[in-house]
Amino acid sequence: MKRGFLSIPFLTLILLTFAFPGSASGVTVFVSENAPGPLHDGRSWVTAFPTVQEGINAAVAGDEVWVSQGTYVENILMKDAVAL
Repeated sequence: MKRGFLSIPFLTLILLTFAFPGSASGVTVFVSENAPGPLHDGRSWVTAFPTVQEGINAAVAGDEVWVSQGTYVENILMKDAVAL
């Protein structure tokens, strides 16, 4: 039996690509020692993490951690494939 171009595995791949658009590219995690809170989830400057390490810990491969201007006195441990 001859199969068409749009086979089941191909269609599954296409559907998964559109179902999870953010998984292919990283997100920005924000860090600011002056973030007002009370929520600190790193999704914006207003809700930024107060420490660089918290931002790195929240990041996954492909993400970028953006740090606002300031003095951060801490030792950090970087993760693979995360940009600071």
